[in-house]
Amino acid sequence: MRIPVTSRIRRLACATINFTLLLWLPGPAGADADAGQNATLERGRYLAETVTLCAHCHSAPNDAIDGRPPLVANYAGIDCPVWGKDENPRGKDSQDFVTSKLCEPNITPDPATGIAGWSKADIIRAFRDGLRPDGAPLHPNMWLNLRAVSDEDADAIATYIKTLPPVVHEQPGRGRVLSDRIHKASLATLPPSPAKTPDRSDEAAYGKYLTDIGRCRYCHTPNDAPGRERKGKAFTGGARYWVGGRYLPGARVVDTPNLTTHPEGIGALSRADFITLFRLRGSGRAATLATNTVMPWVTFAGMTDQDLGAIWAYLQTFPPQPTSRPLDYEF
Repeated sequence: MRIPVTSRIRRLACATINFTLLLWLPGPAGADADAGQNATLERGRYLAETVTLCAHCHSAPNDAIDGRPPLVANYAGIDCPVWGKDENPRGKDSQDFVTSKLCEPNITPDPATGIAGWSKADIIRAFRDGLRPDGAPLHPNMWLNLRAVSDEDADAIATYIKTLPPVVHEQPGRGRVLSDRIHKASLATLPPSPAKTPDRSDEAAYGKYLTDIGRCRYCHTPNDAPGRERKGKAFTGGARYWVGGRYLPGARVVDTPNLTTHPEGIGALSRADFITLFRLRGSGRAATLATNTVMPWVTFAGMTDQDLGAIWAYLQTFPPQPTSRPLDYEF
């Protein structure tokens, strides 16, 4: 039977449209790639805005809220005054550590005042190895802890940082703060960065990972000197901090609490109590600089119940010890 020409044209047109749609629609491989990229971005956002404190440290703080969360989490750094002689509230300058130049930088991709020219590898090298692209060492508070970030999580954080909107923020008081000698000596004491994030099914291992990259041990373990942990006293508290600045008149002194299972620590807190504590203290309660704390409650309250529970589970593995006495050393 002979098919009319018009029918053949219609069939050909339909076949052409269907073939074109098949080419245009993403196949399973494309969809999987998009889902993977979205998951990487979300993981990077979650870590940067909670556990690893990127937004918290690189945004101006709100001293009127408990835990001093960012006024706006814009990653544009904080204001950096040019300090005169004996005016710097952060500490005393030395040959190895110039505290008067210490100022959390703008890490948005602004070409003039941010890190627009940095690659993902540059960003990862900065927060894990403590080096700028030009080789200048960075403040150790960041990389002493973020050295422990896994390869996959480091990639997620850097991927997310690259997507931030650029913010223009001049910081005239910033400068090099650390000597090469101290950087090399400190970095040599740290283990290599892990390739993989611990499986969440192993709560204690994953909880340890979170406490490492979230500065929990760093802040809740006493030091015998700046950066030198008191041996055998992990998580026993007694690390001393000054809210607002070490040499600021009237600065509030805060000694970090004990996180072991001792009665002076968190021995009375169940898993649910531990999580509830973060939810309550991280609810945005009003405070003043005189009553505030260095604990980033609001930032850590953004963590999931699963992650906070994993931290609690890891802390349960430490033997109970009384709270350590702080050492008021000069720095």
